[in-house]
Order: sequence, then structure tokens, then C-alpha cells
Amino acid sequence: MAWERFEYTGKDSIPKLTIRKNGLIGLNNSAVLNHNLKSYTHVVLFIDKASKKIGLKFSKNEAEPGARKVKFHEMGGATVPARSFCHMNNLQENRLACHFDAKDEMLVANYE
Repeated sequence: MAWERFEYTGKDSIPKLTIRKNGLIGLNNSAVLNHNLKSYTHVVLFIDKASKKIGLKFSKNEAEPGARKVKFHEMGGATVPARSFCHMNNLQENRLACHFDAKDEMLVANYE
């Protein structure tokens, strides 16, 4: 077996979504890079209360109903304004592992 060099320099290699106290939803750099999210400008938020899942469907269409602008940060990661979404769904500050659901074409995290 040959040696392979590991060159990833990010702080965390596991894609994560953070619900912040100020109502922002943050995505770590791994979530942005692993799912090629920089090619999008907006996101639509979804919730499945029965399964306790949050869904983020990324879009390039700012006119899509419920679309919110995604802010990508120079140092990595991204944030989405979600104060009313978090408040109306009683989502508390939390850091959650997330994955891309190919069937629903969205980034998904379990919030319980």
C-alpha cells in the first residue's frame, strides 16, 4: 500500500450546521466545500417536525418563494439569516452534523 499525503487544513472535516443565538444559521467550511455551495446565492429553509430535521435547499434564484441570501465568508463557511425561522420553530442554539440528501436535493441536519 502506498502512502497518501493528507493536506486538508480546515479546522473540521465534518460538515456542520450551527444554529446561533442571534438567529443565524452557520455552515462550516467543510459543508460549503464538500457540497460545492459557493456556486449558489440563496437558500430556502425547510423543517420536518415529525422527523426533527432542518433542510436547506440552495438556489441561484432570488425570486424563489422564501429565498434568503447566503453570505460566504472569506475565511471559510457561510451564514444564512434565519431569526424568524428559528423562533417560529423553537430551534435552540446548537451545532449539528449535516449531510446532502440527494433525493430532496438539500442539506439536511437532525435537530434533536
